Amino acid sequence: MSSQPQLRIGLLGSFRLSLDDQTVSIQALRRKKASDVIKLLALQPGLRLHQDQVLDALWPELDEKSGMNNLHQNLYHARRMLEPGLSKGVRSRFLTLEHEVLVLYAGPVEVDYQEFLRLQAQARRQGDLALYEAAIRLYQGDLLPQDIYEDWTEPQRDEARSLYLSTLLELAQLLEQRGDLAQACRFLEQAIAKEPTTEAAHLALIQIYARTGQQMEAIRQFQALREALVRELGEEPDERTRAVYEQVLQQLPSPPELSLPAGPARAQGWVPVPLSPLIGREAALEETLQLLSTTRCLTLTGAAGSGKTRLAQELATRVQGRYTGGVWWVELAAMSEDQMILPAIAQTLGVHATSQTPLKGIIERLRGHKTLLILDNCEHLIDGCAEAAIQLLKSLPELHLLATSREPLGIVGEIAWVVAPLEVPDPKADLSPENLNRFEAVQFLVERIRQYRSNYRLNIQNAVHIAQICRRLEGLPLALELAATWVGVLSLEQIVARLDNSLRLLTRGQRGGERHHQTLEAALQWSYNLLQEPEKNLFVRLAVCVGSWSLEAAEMLCADQNFEMGELAECHARLVRTSMVLPLEEGSQLRFRMLEPIRQFGLAQLETQGLTEATRKRLLEWYLAEATRIAPKLTGADQAQWYSYLSAEYENLQAVLWWSQRAEIELGLQLAARLWRFWQVKGHAQEILSWFKEVLPKTSRVSPAILAEAYNAAGIMARTCGQYALSFDYLGQSLAARRDLGDRRGEAIALNNLAVSARDQADYPRVEYYARQSLAIAQEVGDRNLEALGLMNVGVALRGQSQNEAAKAHFRLSLAIFSGLGEKRSVAALHNYLGNLAQEQGYWQEARQLYQQSLELNQELGDFWGLGISTHNLANLWCEQQEYTRAWEMLLQSLTHYRRAGVRHGLNECFETLARIAHKRGRPEQAAWALGVRDELEASIGLAVSSEQRSLREQTVKEVVLIMGHSAFERAYQNGRSTSLEHAYQEILAGFSEVSN
Repeated sequence: MSSQPQLRIGLLGSFRLSLDDQTVSIQALRRKKASDVIKLLALQPGLRLHQDQVLDALWPELDEKSGMNNLHQNLYHARRMLEPGLSKGVRSRFLTLEHEVLVLYAGPVEVDYQEFLRLQAQARRQGDLALYEAAIRLYQGDLLPQDIYEDWTEPQRDEARSLYLSTLLELAQLLEQRGDLAQACRFLEQAIAKEPTTEAAHLALIQIYARTGQQMEAIRQFQALREALVRELGEEPDERTRAVYEQVLQQLPSPPELSLPAGPARAQGWVPVPLSPLIGREAALEETLQLLSTTRCLTLTGAAGSGKTRLAQELATRVQGRYTGGVWWVELAAMSEDQMILPAIAQTLGVHATSQTPLKGIIERLRGHKTLLILDNCEHLIDGCAEAAIQLLKSLPELHLLATSREPLGIVGEIAWVVAPLEVPDPKADLSPENLNRFEAVQFLVERIRQYRSNYRLNIQNAVHIAQICRRLEGLPLALELAATWVGVLSLEQIVARLDNSLRLLTRGQRGGERHHQTLEAALQWSYNLLQEPEKNLFVRLAVCVGSWSLEAAEMLCADQNFEMGELAECHARLVRTSMVLPLEEGSQLRFRMLEPIRQFGLAQLETQGLTEATRKRLLEWYLAEATRIAPKLTGADQAQWYSYLSAEYENLQAVLWWSQRAEIELGLQLAARLWRFWQVKGHAQEILSWFKEVLPKTSRVSPAILAEAYNAAGIMARTCGQYALSFDYLGQSLAARRDLGDRRGEAIALNNLAVSARDQADYPRVEYYARQSLAIAQEVGDRNLEALGLMNVGVALRGQSQNEAAKAHFRLSLAIFSGLGEKRSVAALHNYLGNLAQEQGYWQEARQLYQQSLELNQELGDFWGLGISTHNLANLWCEQQEYTRAWEMLLQSLTHYRRAGVRHGLNECFETLARIAHKRGRPEQAAWALGVRDELEASIGLAVSSEQRSLREQTVKEVVLIMGHSAFERAYQNGRSTSLEHAYQEILAGFSEVSN
């Protein structure tokens, strides 16, 4: 090997290393962290990085000393990957660490990722086709796909993927401008294959097809785009794309009128007469009618019970006058073999048995006649239906096919159109009958109820339960139809209560329906029976997910199934194709879910197999591992993305926690405790506190360390909910356990939380007592986050004891540390504290800037409690400046945030400010009412106030009593004390707007 060997590093598609064209063996690359050091440096433009940045990326959870130990160990192994024969004590040419900067290699290095970036940028500057094609050839796949869960790879991976797609689009545009349309199409198709939702690529293809007279190809391309967007993003194509699509449709010959011919022509064909009107499908009907006139094969796909057959019936009825050869309905549900399809079609057409084959008989019967053939329920004979469709369409140029199936036929020229469930009301929708009647599912359910109770009407009394039924059954027409049969037997409230097991409720089949559609369970059993065994195994395990899941979660749930490489992904894709699983986009990650009735069916199958408990335990263990990994990141620079990730998982987290009560208490305690910060920030504190109250009395066999962690989290939840006696009790138990274990860091955490609870009760000497102890231990163990918390709480204690300058100094020290750590939530809190000090000293502009900075950070985090605090501070400031309209606007925002967060701590101050605004604007009754709500709230959560604050409050009461008189004040005040918090919200948001006038 030469003195300066050539190092080549591949990061695109997979990780590869070679020296002078000699590949480093895969075996040598199996030390992951050692490989990660090389990858991390190769991603940097200069192939170098400061050691602190390496530690933050690869070992963020470790302190500096432990992180450096890990770094040195992995540098040793990484150097020997590159120089296997390196003798001990000999300095390596690779991975040198000097002046705290780690350098990959000073010799010649080629990194495919860096070369891709260079070529792409150069191609864009010069508009050079060869450079574009070279960049595309270099992109062998996404960057480091095996490291998809490593945070430090994500920005470059996303950037490279985005640049690759841009490169394909730009090259296609250049080729199109030069008249090479075939090559342009090739690169556009490549972009779509990489990312099916790339609308710009679809649009470019549609325009090329339309310009070259290939209108049908353009229409199919639009349908492929629409299907991808609906499936993966839940969106429709944008206005520009739809406008181009409309132009393409206008280029087609106008379809004949829908009415029957005026002459005495003999009616041909047969379509079953619908037994009920079509409800809520106007837009779907309009679009599919247009498609039916422009394609020879249209397949309606969707989940069991979504209404595919009913929509096909309506389509067939509407177009009977268009087809001189007739509209013929062929029911395939009862067929069991592929060989039965063509005879069934022949029999429907009246082709009697002769010596010729059914195919020849059908062709002779339909030749020369424009005919629509409808194949209903193709999913169980999908291959046979596809083959029959191909044979007939090739032999009969005037034949058109309409199919219904839970998956597409998959033949050339087919357009697959997804029949989605009916639109349901959002949980936060206006529940007035006028508003609810706009939703398709509500229209459908009310109409079906009228079949049993002809005088039934949607009104204010039944609106809530009608909306709940529609949401719980997710707008599935079959499920809604079956639910309607119970009205009159059960009250709507009883129906809602029984929907936790909708399969058991929805068993009252209707006469006249297809056998496999007479109950919801029968419809789902039909789909389930069509799955292969591995697909069934995956489906039933996924049913433990109450909410959505990622493909990685699916792999974890099937860890006991020994799927081969790629097999699980294919099985999962098959579940999506057959409409048993729905894809949806949540943030940047593709996730999946089941409609609730389908999930309940899967759970019943899992229970029958005796696998429910084991599968739920596997899910709980996975979430505990995830919580342990993510918890430290909830205070870092990227905390917003982790809060978002956990929010996507919330329904599943909630489900496994409640399940753990009866089966795996210790695992559940750890999960609940690790995620305390998420529960608090996202407004779930009340629910988790209720969980702790149920579980903690059952913990006699739980280890002391886990119990100490759980009591600490429970104490924080109790404080968040304003239950201070309980908070001190739980935190005291945590502190005692930490001291028994000799856990100094844990002791500092418990002391810090005791200081925060004391702060909420305005016991500032006690705050200082706990905070200074916590600060001393934090500095002793070198925990910067805890040190910053200790400084902040000492500052709170000093401010409460009127030592404002000392308080400000402590706040600023804390702010400097938290800013360096990227702990945005605490930075937001410190902006509030410093704003309070500025406001008290009359520096209103400075205070407003600080509150605004806090508000923006909380908006970034999606922290509703923090938003409530920040907006209230702004409301209070505007009130002090006598800007009452602005104060009222901010106060409404604050109350809305508090309501959404579900916390009461701090809410008392909102009602205090409301009373001040009402008093200053001449609304004494409203002021007295708000004071009553405030005092009842503080009494219910045990909140205390300082003597200075108490004096100001007494002055406000005296002023209001002087205006109203004692008796009138007392009536309004007691009315406020007797008002529930939810009613108080409604009173303010609905009827208090005149306060601001």
